This record gives sequence, structure tokens and C-alpha cells, in this order.
Amino acid sequence: MRSNTLGVIKLDTRFPRVLGDAGNPKSYPCAVRIKTVKGATVDKVLSENLEERLVNSFVKAAKSLEAQRVVGITTTCGFLVRLQNKLTRVVEKPVLSSSLLQLPLILSILPKRKIVCVITADSTKLALNKKRVHVVGMQNMKEFKSAILGNSSTLNTKKLKEEVVAVAKRALRKNKNIGCFLLECTNLSPYAKAIKRATGLPVFDHNTMVRWFLSALD
Repeated sequence: MRSNTLGVIKLDTRFPRVLGDAGNPKSYPCAVRIKTVKGATVDKVLSENLEERLVNSFVKAAKSLEAQRVVGITTTCGFLVRLQNKLTRVVEKPVLSSSLLQLPLILSILPKRKIVCVITADSTKLALNKKRVHVVGMQNMKEFKSAILGNSSTLNTKKLKEEVVAVAKRALRKNKNIGCFLLECTNLSPYAKAIKRATGLPVFDHNTMVRWFLSALD
């Protein structure tokens, strides 16, 4: 394990954070300090207009982690990309708010006829105005809707894995030009390998972003 310590801003949730999920400390190849933002539930963070009170709470959380001498700060929700510019203005440490920050790089390295399929928690609430990007959502999948969006205290990982693999395979059937997948939702990262096996395509997520950042510090 690396000697660096990463700061993690966590949403206020109660569903289990399995290995691979950004909210599980064991998902990282380094030590982490986790700061939970009280009241920052999934439904509030996914809403179109994030409450100013919560924005201020996220800023305070970032500053608190910075004071603990972390090498960088990440979050447990891809939708917090909306706060990327704000957070980088208020702290002096690198901020990796969302796996979506990888999108420009991925698009630049893919063959031009290929597109990126973004799998998100809710496709009706994620607007990505980019060419060569196809967005699909998990909002209508039973286990994901109940456990993650519904913030349940229980989670059936087998069912959730089956659901996200099904979403990925369906997207690939409909669009043969998909060159890779990008998981916006950090709760889907535990199933990245299953998606790779089922589709034969690369999968980028929160974990690939964090590992890339940490590798620059080695």
C-alpha cells in the first residue's frame, strides 16, 4: 500500500459500501480519510440544482480534508463533477470529483469512429453535451433503484451485478460503435470486471482515475 493519504468526500448514505465502491476504505491502494457530508443524500445530489447549503458543506469538507494533509481529494458520487471548478478554487490540493473527468482523455485516445458509453445512476439527470458519448442509466433497474437510489440498508450484489451487465450488453447491442464504458456511478465500480468479461471492452471508472492520479506520486 502506498504511503500517501487520499481525502474522500462521502455522501450521506446507508447502503452497504462493498469492495470497489468509493465509499469503502479498502477500495483504495492507499490510506484514506473519509469525510461524510451530512444531509447529502443521493436524491439531493442528483437533483438539477444542488442546495446552496450542501454546496457550502462540500466546500467545508474539502477544506477539512486539506487540513489533514491529504495528497488529493475525491468524492463518492460522479454527479459532483458539478462542483469541480468550485472545489479547485477553494483548496490547494488536486480534486478528483468524478470519474467523468476522464471523458476528454478517453475520447482523445479512442478511434474516431468509436464512442464512449457512460453508465450513470440516472440518465434523465445527467446532461453530457459531447459528441461520441452515449449515456445509459440504471434508474429503472430494480435492485439499483431500491438499494442505491432508494438508500436501502441492504444490497444484493449478485442482482446488481446482473443488472449493470445487462445494461452494458443492451447498449452494445444497440450501438456497435461503443469502444469502451465509463462508469459515472461509483457504486457500480465493484462490477467493472464483470462488464469487461461480458462485453470484451475496456471499463473506466472512479478507481481507474484514482490509480492514475496516485501513480503520478510514486
